[in-house]
Amino acid sequence: MTERQIAKESGYSPGIVHRKLAQGQTAAEIIRAGRERERRRAGGVGPAEEAKGSAQGKQGSKPRPDETYAEAQARKETALASLRELQLAERRGALIQRETVESEWTSVCTTIRDAMLSLPSKLASRLAAMTDEPEITKYLRVEIRAELTRASKQLDGPAPAA
Repeated sequence: MTERQIAKESGYSPGIVHRKLAQGQTAAEIIRAGRERERRRAGGVGPAEEAKGSAQGKQGSKPRPDETYAEAQARKETALASLRELQLAERRGALIQRETVESEWTSVCTTIRDAMLSLPSKLASRLAAMTDEPEITKYLRVEIRAELTRASKQLDGPAPAA
């Protein structure tokens, strides 16, 4: 089947048929996509709505064999716009690298874990001598708060010079 015959069957121009064939689409796929396109147009869906629906519903999806060139372009432009927005936000400092966040979070969790795990050995001898439950509760609250305050100061780093 020639490119002109495929164009006639599909409703695409010979140039678009040539481009689709160069992209690896088969004649049957091009004809099916062209007929689907014509069916959508007959149903009142114009190119603008077609591109809008494509951009909204197919973000990040793989190209489909029946996807029109306009749909692919709209999807591409939407993806590029999203990428540019992310790059701009990163340059403005509104985004933080994932590895940085994970590293900091690991550091915070490790510091707090170490602080809490050190409490039993620090408090054991004093608690062994206590018998009054309200006194033990008050003592534990004070010591836990003090340990968390120390951990917080350790995480904040040295105080800035005035």
